[in-house]
Amino acid sequence: MKRPRPFSLKPIYIDERRELLTEIEQRARGELGLEPAEQQLSKRLHAAFAAKSRSVATRGVAGWMVLPMAMLLVIVFIVIWKFLL
Repeated sequence: MKRPRPFSLKPIYIDERRELLTEIEQRARGELGLEPAEQQLSKRLHAAFAAKSRSVATRGVAGWMVLPMAMLLVIVFIVIWKFLL
């Protein structure tokens, strides 16, 4: 049996101008002594994930508040039902 052809992803649309501008910008940052673009990208990614994790953590705390409230409502409902019967 023949082996399947290996997967090869070749981009169809390439913006060569953007790549050239990015390369020029990185060289200019290096010459000026500014931080490399990779570090800026990693900082932006870290900030994006940190923001998401904070909102997830906040939602998690709010989620824990739902359970005691629901239990309290059930207890109040049972007490009122027992008094009415």
